[in-house]
Amino acid sequence: MRARRKLSRGFTLLEVLVAFAILTVSLASVFSVFSTSLGAARNGQEYAHATALARTRLTEIAAAGVTEIAAATGEDDAGYRWRVDVEEMTDAPVTPSASGLVPAMVVVSVEWGSGSGRSVQLSTIRAVPR
Repeated sequence: MRARRKLSRGFTLLEVLVAFAILTVSLASVFSVFSTSLGAARNGQEYAHATALARTRLTEIAAAGVTEIAAATGEDDAGYRWRVDVEEMTDAPVTPSASGLVPAMVVVSVEWGSGSGRSVQLSTIRAVPR
């Protein structure tokens, strides 16, 4: 009888299974990191859109001038809901001027998402006629 030579002609089934297990764990962690980074990028884009909308509302108010103590609401095409509140500052560090102008706090709030409570709020102080 011929003596069998022990030659290494490839991988055993166990080695292949271990390699697949390592590959699976590695790919799962890479996909998890990729998915998390995509979610963070989307959140950043939503926050940037809401901030730009709030800045636009403040710019419009500055250009038109605040004429009264009031509130306004609206929604843009992307589903971002905004609210502008103008309230007289009763505890302002300055007193009303002889021209009848009083300081008012202008607050612009932008919310988005369905009940997730995600929002951006910007504020400024403007002079409003009494």
